[in-house]
Amino acid sequence: TVDAAWSAGRLLVSTPVYYMAAPAQLKSFIDRTQCLYNRKYRMKERLPADKVASRRGGVIAVCGSKIVEAFNGLDLTMKYLFDSFQMTFAERLYVPHVDRPGEIMDHPERMEAARELGRRLVSAGG
Repeated sequence: TVDAAWSAGRLLVSTPVYYMAAPAQLKSFIDRTQCLYNRKYRMKERLPADKVASRRGGVIAVCGSKIVEAFNGLDLTMKYLFDSFQMTFAERLYVPHVDRPGEIMDHPERMEAARELGRRLVSAGG
């Protein structure tokens, strides 16, 4: 839920990318966080600076395209999502050319990179 994500110190989003954007299910969640944008920018409800400093978000995404630019739309969306959550967009792992279910398992180095990203996200900043 939006409230659970708001109170979390860490948020990791894992998603496929379709047509250079977040899929409908993720976009629906993101759209429901508009209230957090309003809370921060219209109502000026900001978390204490010491709490904001330790809040971190990350994203792991795959797409079927061979070009890294396919993640540009998602990257911008995630930047503003984490901003609304008053989190630092600290981690990202984008894996192009992965199209079929389970195909990521053919890339053990990327799986290890995802595990390492998770470790860093959880351990950094308190």
